[in-house]
Amino acid sequence: MADLRSTIYWNPNIITDKDGKASFEYFNADGKGTYRVVVEGIDADGNLGRQVLRYKVE
Repeated sequence: MADLRSTIYWNPNIITDKDGKASFEYFNADGKGTYRVVVEGIDADGNLGRQVLRYKVE
């Protein structure tokens, strides 16, 4: 059966280190094309952060 998920990875509990860095791994779906990654977060002071990235799977 083909993996055609529209949401590839969701994790509301990624914690960064003291330098603001974190890492995680995920598997793509089977569909070729351009994927969009949206990373959103909030710090202990209530400041919001958001970054949108795109990558292509051929």
